[in-house]
Amino acid sequence: MNNIGTPILWISLFILFSIIVFFDLLLNFKTSKSKIFFNLSIFWSVFLFVLFSIFSCLLWFFLNNKFDSFIANNKILNLITSYLIEKFLSIDNLFVWLVIFRHFNIHSLCLQSKLLTYGVLGAIFFRLIVILSGFIILEKYNWCLYIFGIFIFYTGIKIFFENEHNNQLIKKSIFLKFLKKRLRITNKLKNDHFFITKKGLRFITPLFMSLIMVEFSDVIFALDSIPAVFSITNDSFIIISSNLFAMLGMRSIYILLSFILIKNKYLKYGIGIILIFISIKIFLKNYLFISNFHSFIFVFFILFTTLFLNIFLSSFYKIIKYLF
Repeated sequence: MNNIGTPILWISLFILFSIIVFFDLLLNFKTSKSKIFFNLSIFWSVFLFVLFSIFSCLLWFFLNNKFDSFIANNKILNLITSYLIEKFLSIDNLFVWLVIFRHFNIHSLCLQSKLLTYGVLGAIFFRLIVILSGFIILEKYNWCLYIFGIFIFYTGIKIFFENEHNNQLIKKSIFLKFLKKRLRITNKLKNDHFFITKKGLRFITPLFMSLIMVEFSDVIFALDSIPAVFSITNDSFIIISSNLFAMLGMRSIYILLSFILIKNKYLKYGIGIILIFISIKIFLKNYLFISNFHSFIFVFFILFTTLFLNIFLSSFYKIIKYLF
């Protein structure tokens, strides 16, 4: 069964998503202190994860009653695996956001959070466009999945050999240079304004430039993550719901990251391994069957191992360096 999306499920997802966005906006724009931002981000991250777990359980019961346990188990595994892939591959984007804000001298956590609220909502909109485009392309030209596979494999290999110079990448960005040549941009921030007027001329502030770069960076990262999810499932409801839940918590995770500042020394290798695995799965789908359960176990194992190395091993090296 390719698509489980019934009118009831789509309406329920839309209502749930609308309620989450409403409360997210309400809490965000009524909060101004950094300490409250941090505590709220912890609460919101845990809440969204629990909500995703409840959503998965309810969806399983719905599918089990409507179809059977085999379809229910299979679809929930696809949902969780897609969610983990989207979440994991989006983590690297958080560090790019951090560099973007530093480049434009936006150090206020309040401004960053409010900016990312717009950024994440815009990212969801653009991702839906990419997902719908992917469905149209793959429905008419199934062989395009192999092109996605080649692109994913190339990205996974490239990750192992590239250096971490995100700040230089932002400065040398062709897209950023294009915008600076075509638009009137001021270097000064004015509260939370996107535009200011000088001598009758409208200028773009660094805040709006940051928003453009945040949106642009997510479109680039979406070209990696969304084709990867298509290799797991072609169910539109599973892909869209996993994307929504993965993206909704990104702002809160960024706030936590800005406090903790964990370097992504080992994270990129985990991302590379997952991308290579996904591309191999695409190429060998007609010759070697890799079940959804095994895909889920592999992604979860890489995620856990990478985060362990990234957090605990880095801390261990710092302690050893401090002692000796």
